Amino acid sequence: DFGDGPAQVHPFTEDISAVINFIDRQQADGGDDLPEDVAGGLAAAVGLQWASQARTVVLIADAPCHGQHHHAFGDTDSYPAGDPTGLSMRTLMQAFRGSHIDFTFVQLLSDTDKMQRNLQLAYESAAGPENISKFELRDLRDIIEEAGGYTALGTERAGEVSAMLSAAVTPSIHASYQSYTSGVQTYSAPVRTSYAGYRGSSARKAAGTTMSAAR
Repeated sequence: DFGDGPAQVHPFTEDISAVINFIDRQQADGGDDLPEDVAGGLAAAVGLQWASQARTVVLIADAPCHGQHHHAFGDTDSYPAGDPTGLSMRTLMQAFRGSHIDFTFVQLLSDTDKMQRNLQLAYESAAGPENISKFELRDLRDIIEEAGGYTALGTERAGEVSAMLSAAVTPSIHASYQSYTSGVQTYSAPVRTSYAGYRGSSARKAAGTTMSAAR
């Protein structure tokens, strides 16, 4: 959020290890209020050097952006009028659609309900049917609750969290590529369907690791 230092941005690369190392170095700390600088993150994303014709961006958020019209937190928002730098969430979503970038929103908590609806409306109203770019909501809330709730998913359950995020994100990226190659708007399978497969794969890997350690 504002006051927590500059946004951390990694350019597009085919070096997967570099991206993983970059993510591993990030720390979640700071934050004087509940909303976050989502607009700043999206502005950084839309400003990257997009070269591929199959384009997708994924937003994973457990808090809404600044601006009381995007949440129900009342006066707990330090910037109730919205982003203090003047960034507009609507304009950013229009930029993604206009640049033919698919947008996937991964919902973890109900706190982001209002923002998600606003973003989807802005994105989908930015162009007509001739623009096949799409907005996908990948809702993990029920799966998270069944796993014991958001606060129960600590580092000791990293495999389970990885399966959840993989189920939410990977099929959506595949669908974006299919849309590009077919020229037809394509959506991914329901999250719960995908999660069953990823969870089983995660369990098999964990079992294999345990057996190897026991040998």
